[in-house]
Amino acid sequence: MGTLLLERPLSRWCRRAGNGRRGEREMTAERGAAGREPTPAALRAATARGLQEQFPGVRVWYGEATGSWWAMVQVRSGPRLLEAPTPQELRDEIMSLRSRG
Repeated sequence: MGTLLLERPLSRWCRRAGNGRRGEREMTAERGAAGREPTPAALRAATARGLQEQFPGVRVWYGEATGSWWAMVQVRSGPRLLEAPTPQELRDEIMSLRSRG
């Protein structure tokens, strides 16, 4: 299973969305130094960083072997592992779990 490295600042791949909602981000297609588009792995890493920034204390990653998005969320009853097919669905799951406590 691959390791997700979170080493670039979020601002490199993402920018604040213009809809005014706090914490919302959208991906940009910034070109690298060689003029190439970011790789799918780089875009997934930026997406994970965006979710982690939106939900401090939550660890987010993309499972290369499963093809799913994952999050480890701390709640009162202890840590919970969440899985979703898309980043948006994972975001919704995190919000739902946090609202239930």
